[in-house]
Amino acid sequence: MELEELKASWGILSERLAQNEIVNQRLVREMIEKKTLSAQSRLQRYDLFSLVVVFVTIILLPLIKINTVLLTSSFIVLMSMMALALAVQAYLMYLLLGIDLQGKGIVENMKVILRYKLLNKRNHTWGAVVGLLGGGAVILLQGDKIYFHTMNVVTIVVLLLCTAFVSVVQYRFYRNNIAAMEKGLRELEDFEKEQ
Repeated sequence: MELEELKASWGILSERLAQNEIVNQRLVREMIEKKTLSAQSRLQRYDLFSLVVVFVTIILLPLIKINTVLLTSSFIVLMSMMALALAVQAYLMYLLLGIDLQGKGIVENMKVILRYKLLNKRNHTWGAVVGLLGGGAVILLQGDKIYFHTMNVVTIVVLLLCTAFVSVVQYRFYRNNIAAMEKGLRELEDFEKEQ
């Protein structure tokens, strides 16, 4: 009788252990997914904010042109830069929305993240180049409409320094969150291989 009770107890414990293992695996997977989705969510909020800023700038530029001495050629340069920025931000947002941990496989999601990462890297490089060239073009086109006295020069230098600082912070933000998403997908891939 003791042997049968021991076998029954052992069977119950074995069953509970198997159930706990399934629950633990599900919890680990959910934790990894939550961490990955959290990084994606941060990037989406930041990209949405950037999209809104560019859109508002596009709306405000005609008002600025009407109320200042902004030349038509300078206005066209600025609007072209903003339209390009809007297109890039919209595509970045589109890529992020394409990440689906439940509906797509890990490989497809990793491809999307790699495209996002590459475009983001190019955006930082070319965005700075286009911004500097466009700003320089506006200054040259405005010519005698801009008065370079000490206050204007100091303002321009401060704006350039602030822009550089924001660019570095933004680059780190993107790098860290993209890395978190890549790490999460690699962990999910390893987790699935173990099963």
